[in-house]
Amino acid sequence: MADVANVIVVSIGYRKAPENPFPAGPEDCYDAAEWLIDNSKAKYRVDLQFLGGESTGGYMATSTYLHLTTSRPAFKLSGLLLNYGIYDLSLLPSVHNFKKPATLMLDGETMTYLRDAFCPGMSYDQLRQPSVSPFHADLRGLDLPPAMFVCGTEDCLLDDTVMMATRWQMGGGKAVVRIVAGAPHGFTVFPWESCSEAKEGGEDGCAFIREMTKG
Repeated sequence: MADVANVIVVSIGYRKAPENPFPAGPEDCYDAAEWLIDNSKAKYRVDLQFLGGESTGGYMATSTYLHLTTSRPAFKLSGLLLNYGIYDLSLLPSVHNFKKPATLMLDGETMTYLRDAFCPGMSYDQLRQPSVSPFHADLRGLDLPPAMFVCGTEDCLLDDTVMMATRWQMGGGKAVVRIVAGAPHGFTVFPWESCSEAKEGGEDGCAFIREMTKG
């Protein structure tokens, strides 16, 4: 992606569950983003312009953006690239309704297990708090940056992508939704040379970054 989109990519090694449950991982991302806002111009000769990630990374990127709206309210992003993220940890219908003869990377049972490891002991109402589930945040009045939401049809998190993109638009932001037929969870990290869906989704994401950062 760094080569194709012609950008500097900084990957955050945030703490992970179950050893480090919520809020450890998001807080690491908040700290990293705030450091980049304050230091990236001096360190990398360019300002922080984009947030993004795949799967949990999409969740972290969205949560981090929402955190920055209060911790760095004057800061403006050029955009977000959000690949098959989870945005409602109380779990949307497609997680429960995803029934396939064989598991394609992720299914409802696995997603529930991972959610419980990340948020142990949380009640349904706690899981729906905006600090936990960005889907439930009030997006109105935030001057939302453009965001691209990418997901495959063979992914139990498809509702998260479609519904979060809709809420983004309802909040006044530009949302580009890319649904790739036949693609499972995680497909954009498959080798592009051997997986046409990965190449399609990856190139679309890189084109979006170039478009939002040009000039």
